[in-house]
Amino acid sequence: MTKSRFFILLILANVLALAGGFYYLEGLRSKTSAVALTPPDSDVTAELNTKKLRPSLGVSNGPPTVIIQTNKFHWREVESTDYRTYIANLRGIGCPESTIKDIILTDIMKLFAERRGRFYQNGREFKFWETSEKRALTARQLEDREKQLSKIDKELPGVLRDLLGINYDRELNKYFVDNGEDARRLSFVPEEKRNQLLALRDEIEGLKEQLVDQTLNGQPVDPEALKKIQAHRQRILAQILTPEERQEYDLRTSDTAERLRTALVGFNPTEQEFREIYQLWQAHDEKFATVAPDDTNGIKTKEQERQRIEEAVKSKLAPERVVDYERTRSQDYQLLSFFAERYELPPSTVQTLAEIKQAAENARQTLLAQQSLPEEDRAAGLKAIQQETQQAVRQNLGDKLFPTYARNVGTWMEALGTSGSISK
Repeated sequence: MTKSRFFILLILANVLALAGGFYYLEGLRSKTSAVALTPPDSDVTAELNTKKLRPSLGVSNGPPTVIIQTNKFHWREVESTDYRTYIANLRGIGCPESTIKDIILTDIMKLFAERRGRFYQNGREFKFWETSEKRALTARQLEDREKQLSKIDKELPGVLRDLLGINYDRELNKYFVDNGEDARRLSFVPEEKRNQLLALRDEIEGLKEQLVDQTLNGQPVDPEALKKIQAHRQRILAQILTPEERQEYDLRTSDTAERLRTALVGFNPTEQEFREIYQLWQAHDEKFATVAPDDTNGIKTKEQERQRIEEAVKSKLAPERVVDYERTRSQDYQLLSFFAERYELPPSTVQTLAEIKQAAENARQTLLAQQSLPEEDRAAGLKAIQQETQQAVRQNLGDKLFPTYARNVGTWMEALGTSGSISK
């Protein structure tokens, strides 16, 4: 995470929290509210004990106990030096979860910003006559700063997960990338179910993160523990979704579907083709999801099953589509497909460029196979193949786009003039 993203989020969160806090202060001035809860179980770090950040996993689930009733609301009756109690108090007065998140997120981000900020100065007393190099951090201080910032940045996601149940990277993306992606993917279900699905996603991610954190010395995660988490996920999904909704949900969010959307770049599947290919791979991926890296038999069986499914996929496709499917195995072809989409090239251009590349490679291999050919003639022939290929590509893309293609996608053309290997 860059410093600029960190502080822009901090500013945005402050605005949200101030708005939410003001609204609830105004609305609760005549209501109840001093509450007493069980004290926190543990602290994250000793340094944070002096701040209002003491997250631990044992958040109280019970409702707050009202011990005082007044005719005037004071924010100090809700605010606490412990975040878990603070959150419980906010829930106790009916504050919506979205507003609680804004308030707590702002407070935490401010605290971590302060901690990060301590490492951006060298601690010297400010003297206006000192030039910049005197105030610059030393190499030792720079090294220490990177270590400390890395430690802080690794700690923050876990704190937010424990306190608010949110994914830190996804929360950032709401401000910097796209906050409507979830709604679009889950548009086939009502909002209530959508919220349940998102809550389940966050819960499962949290359980998996805890499992990884508990794994010692870089050992593989216990497959049985993963299976239990997956079984829990399946049970909850069955309670939320109908069988038809579950199928649509998997097509939009499952690891199998995400993998296929990457693996099939350049194939341009129809909706029906994608559904059929997905059905073939879904059971396979679920069956072998927890195969351990050292499970030789399991890995062998997985590879055999993968080859069987590949043949089953091809059997469902028309002959010309099998050719298209096979092309997706080429990384260069996939890069070309991305390039074509970016620059709005017609499918015919993609096909032509792929054929040009194949023809050039065939001509090159034929030339290299002529063992009796003098070296200077071989070199001249390779150079001619390279130049003719570049000219053909240029004619199809135009002078303006050709340099961009050659620099980003068409680096294979450089290897045509040599006897080395060409990337596929």
